[in-house]
Amino acid sequence: MRPELNENGVLISGEEKSGRTTLLYHLYREYHDRGFVPVLLNGKQISKGGERDIDSLIRGAVRDQYGSDHLTAFDQLPKMRKLLLIDNLDDAPMRGLSAPTKLIQTFQKRFGYLVGTVSDMFEIGELLEPSDTSPALALDVYSLQDFNYSRRADLIARWFSSGSEGTVDKAVLLEKRDRAERLINVIMNRRLIPSAPLYLLALLQSIDADRSGEFKESALGYYYQYLLTEAFQRSGVKSEKLTEIFQYCVHLAWYFHEKSSDELPETEIREFNTQFSKTWHTVDFQGRLDLLLKARVLRRVGPDLKFRYLYIFYYFKGQYLSQNLDDLAIKAYIRKCCSHLYVRDYANTVLFLAHHTNADFVIDTISDCLRGLFRQCKPVTLNKDTGHCLPC
Repeated sequence: MRPELNENGVLISGEEKSGRTTLLYHLYREYHDRGFVPVLLNGKQISKGGERDIDSLIRGAVRDQYGSDHLTAFDQLPKMRKLLLIDNLDDAPMRGLSAPTKLIQTFQKRFGYLVGTVSDMFEIGELLEPSDTSPALALDVYSLQDFNYSRRADLIARWFSSGSEGTVDKAVLLEKRDRAERLINVIMNRRLIPSAPLYLLALLQSIDADRSGEFKESALGYYYQYLLTEAFQRSGVKSEKLTEIFQYCVHLAWYFHEKSSDELPETEIREFNTQFSKTWHTVDFQGRLDLLLKARVLRRVGPDLKFRYLYIFYYFKGQYLSQNLDDLAIKAYIRKCCSHLYVRDYANTVLFLAHHTNADFVIDTISDCLRGLFRQCKPVTLNKDTGHCLPC
């Protein structure tokens, strides 16, 4: 990616863990070797968008990355030698439709070239279209490619080949690779988790430890639980606190369901926290919100919050249902889901509910609904009745 060919600036979108940050680190090193002076920022560092605030932020980054004795030299550099790399631009607290445009324009005044990364959920189109308050930005937009079938196959082959030279029978190795490919393809086809190497490596590690049977028998529920546990522990949650954190998320998922919305303003999440604290135990709202954002369970969408991935929401929603099967309203809702499995929301709900419980009520309700699909059909007797379509 030659800066001279992208003078207007570049915006790169991609899923979480798709390699956006790694790409910027690579570009930083490459551009520095070519004589540019790159500066790396993170959108989370941007607290205010004023001119002085931005100048202070840039000087702080230069001080951290090059040393205080290089501040004057940096200020004296011609603009076209300065290059800004800004990761997670969409994490900056930008309020209003024109805020992202004004922020990028402020950076463009100070740097000759700009490369930024955003989530694939970010509405890039708003930057490229003029509005009443700001002109359109002439940015070049790129998207990181998905980790497709061929790349997944290559990753699986590398995983099972690594360290097995001459120690594992070739037929056994091929069988493991084939089993892993089929299981991973099932997960990806459900589109509940991002198709990124990090998540695939977590599953490969479990398959290699002969735990794939657990995933198959539980609609992959143990895999999703593993991902959530890892996310919380990486964020500093100790093992003895996991149950309490999980229960908080269980009730939060049901709160989102009751509000019939994928996104809720922070004020409503705070109201949920107040209700939870009164019913169960006191929870510091800001500390808990920071944890859920750090663990990437929740994400900000402008002023609102939402569950980052579908599998997180449905995992906790299914757990809530499994814990409240004695509630008549919950039973009625489960019956509704089972009788409308062609609706994706209901199907995902039942899928995760089945992971959390094997209660007779749940199994019987699912079975009754499945039997009802063929209630109007005549059974095949294989007695001269297989040569034509049976009326239903």
